[in-house]
Amino acid sequence: MGMVRAVLFDNDGTLVDTSREYRHEIIGRALESLGKQVTSEEMDRFWYEGGRTETVRNVFGVDPEKFWPVFMNIDSWDSRRPYTFAYDDVGFLDDLKEQGIKTGIVTAAPPHIANPEIDLVGRERVEVAVAAHKRNGVRHKPDPHGLEVAMQELGVQPSDTVYVGNSIDDMQTAENAGVRGVMIRRDYDNGYTGPAPVICSLFELRGVLKL
Repeated sequence: MGMVRAVLFDNDGTLVDTSREYRHEIIGRALESLGKQVTSEEMDRFWYEGGRTETVRNVFGVDPEKFWPVFMNIDSWDSRRPYTFAYDDVGFLDDLKEQGIKTGIVTAAPPHIANPEIDLVGRERVEVAVAAHKRNGVRHKPDPHGLEVAMQELGVQPSDTVYVGNSIDDMQTAENAGVRGVMIRRDYDNGYTGPAPVICSLFELRGVLKL
């Protein structure tokens, strides 16, 4: 891998996580109100694999336009906060900054979730944070728009940027933006078999980036 000037990160499942207990509770409550039940495996697929709207429609068998308002009403930050934590290795972002590498977050989480989660990571650790939302006009992954906005703000090019994420959608987003993707696999194996390097800890980026 050539010279890297910026490393951008997905947030949920990459820098922060929310306990399985909470995830299953809120998904289950939303579906129950719509007269549906799904397996734990299907809930994990919804949470981790990207393409959530398609999962709601094709796996849950629910109209996304009915599901999302119910889910968003249940999933408030006040209810999520006790179950959400930053991974122990997020301090590696400090190492990147010390080496002159710019850092940022590009997430699909709505602002009421994304902003406090970024606070958990530490805003001093990132130079830009982009959350896709209708209000700011940033299009959702795998559209590369969020990465493009972040790169423009940092003054870097796709050729010297890396995007670290935990879903196949993240890797597709990186490809669509022309940046190098790195898949981080925490506690969930999404079956990714693409060309991007796969790591289990942010510290493994040392080897991938040749730092």
